[in-house]
Amino acid sequence: MKAFTVFSIAIFLSGCKYITQKNEYIILTNGFSMNPAEPRIGIEITLDSIYYCQEKSGGNGNYNYYRGDVDAQTFIKIKTEILKDFKSFKPHEYFVKDGQEYQMIYNIGNMMDTLLLESSFITKKQYALVERIISLKDKSKFSEIKYHSFPEKLLKYKLPEPPPLDSIGRNL
Repeated sequence: MKAFTVFSIAIFLSGCKYITQKNEYIILTNGFSMNPAEPRIGIEITLDSIYYCQEKSGGNGNYNYYRGDVDAQTFIKIKTEILKDFKSFKPHEYFVKDGQEYQMIYNIGNMMDTLLLESSFITKKQYALVERIISLKDKSKFSEIKYHSFPEKLLKYKLPEPPPLDSIGRNL
């Protein structure tokens, strides 16, 4: 009877771990690039799936959406590195935007965070991890889907209208 109780508890706890991992995700989106021809993208990785969106040409905030499969070990490795490399990340209080802007949102175990990253203010190791997440879009086989929800902070951001000019081209 005692062995059955211990065995039941072990099965229950291992099932809880699986449920926790099924609810984990990592989302990475980027804002406008220094290269205006480069589209904005969003990537969401879960234990077994990857979702990807890419801005249609023209920079108008309209996107194509895709779904693919990802190896569970890839997800586990990336989440471990995020917890290690971004554990004590603190955004710069007074930074001038001088690079690619990224937003990383993750729910890993009991840790959730939303980070706004600037490529010029993260370490080389952190930047390499961001690039590795982005490179998953080139390593996975995708099928187009109608829609997948992504955070819109950077994906839908519109540049402000320039100030009006007078008759000879100077700002008013």
